[in-house]
Amino acid sequence: MNISWLGFPLFGVLAVVFGLLLRSILSWKGAPGGPVGDLDDFSAARYQPMERLLAEGDYSYLAAQRGLNPKVAKKLRSDRRRIFRTYLRDLRRDFFRVHSLLSELMLHSTEDRPDLAVALVRHKWGFTMAIARVEVRLIVHQFGLGSVEVPELLRALDTLTAELRHFAMPNAQMSAA
Repeated sequence: MNISWLGFPLFGVLAVVFGLLLRSILSWKGAPGGPVGDLDDFSAARYQPMERLLAEGDYSYLAAQRGLNPKVAKKLRSDRRRIFRTYLRDLRRDFFRVHSLLSELMLHSTEDRPDLAVALVRHKWGFTMAIARVEVRLIVHQFGLGSVEVPELLRALDTLTAELRHFAMPNAQMSAA
């Protein structure tokens, strides 16, 4: 048996995963239209349930129970993934809304802030890569393997929101004067 034939299925799986990730990344939109709302709306605390939603501890506990129907456990995993994806969609939306608002404030600021511009690009890139890693983990999770961890995403939203509060505060004080 030729060893190169074994590489084709692996290459196919990797191509599919890459295609799904690429489609997901390309379909991301920036901040949706509409009012931004209060800065307090953008808190990573709102997304804390994501940290436990796909944790393996719950599934291990269920697996240890007598009489557990495997279909029930599979449905639970699927339902939790669906809920997780809803949180992830909202987290992505909030991140890009904060990013967009901060970009807008920076654009209309009287003070030139190249350091903030670089930080914005860095934050967006880091968040995009963290989302891609989570998407890969979600694909693996569908096969009953591993958990999905989100602290990096939550930190990214917190960091960007802190930047927005810091940058918006002097502008709000100047416009009030």
